[in-house]
Amino acid sequence: MWKKTKAEQQFDLYGSWHAAYLDGDKATLEKLQNEKVIDKMGVSNLIGESSKVGIVGTFNEELLEMGRFSLYKGRYPEKDNEIMIELQQLSNMGMDLEIGQKVGVDLTIETINEDFGPYIMELNEKFYNEKVMPDYLQHHETPFQNIGETTIVVSNDYFFYYPQGSGSDPELIRETGLLHNQKVILKREFEIVGIIQNYTDKWDLDGYPSPNAFITEEAGDIYLDVFYNNEIEDFSEYKMENYNIF
Repeated sequence: MWKKTKAEQQFDLYGSWHAAYLDGDKATLEKLQNEKVIDKMGVSNLIGESSKVGIVGTFNEELLEMGRFSLYKGRYPEKDNEIMIELQQLSNMGMDLEIGQKVGVDLTIETINEDFGPYIMELNEKFYNEKVMPDYLQHHETPFQNIGETTIVVSNDYFFYYPQGSGSDPELIRETGLLHNQKVILKREFEIVGIIQNYTDKWDLDGYPSPNAFITEEAGDIYLDVFYNNEIEDFSEYKMENYNIF
C-alpha cells in the first residue's frame, strides 16, 4: 500500500509518461503514431514563445492524462480562444492569480538571422574594381495583416550597400539589399480559463523546453494557418514543427 501511494505521488509530481521524444518533427510524430507497440501518445506542438506567457504549446487528451497536471484554478481550455497558464508564469507577469482575465499572446518566430559581413565584402570588391565610393542604409519595415482574430506582423531589417549617388528607394532596397533579420509576430487574444500548478521545474527534460501555457490543438492550427496562408510573404520553407512526444 505504501509503495502504491508513493508511486501515485511521483506520478502527480512528474507525470506518468514512460518515455519522451523531444523536439521532434512531423515525420517523427507520424512514424511513432504508426508504431503498434505504442498504445497512448501525449503530444504538444510548441507553437512559439511569448514575452508574456512564455512557451506556448498545444495539448491532446493523452497529454493531460499522462502529465497529471494539477489545476490551481479553473479548467482545461476547450475553445480556440482559451488558454491555461502555469502558476509561476502568471506570477512572473505580475497578473492576478484569477481566471477570466484576457491576455494578448504575441508569438515571435525568427525566420532569418544572417551576418551581412560577406554581403559587404563581395560588394567592396565590385565597387573597388568600378572605382566607386560605397554608402549604406539600414531599412526597417513591418507589414501586417489581420486574419480573423489573429494579426500577423512581419518585421524586416534590410542592409543596403550601394554606390554613392545611386537610387535607394524602398523597392530597390528590397530587390538588391540584404534581408538580414526577419521576425514574424503572431498576435491573438485569449481568455485565461485555467491556472496549472508548476510542473516545468519538476519534469526532467534534459534542458529541452516545455510549455508554460497550453492552448487547444484547434488554436494551434489557427496560428499555423495564419503563418502559412497570409498575403505578406511565403513562409512555406520554414517548418513550424517542434513536437514534444510522450
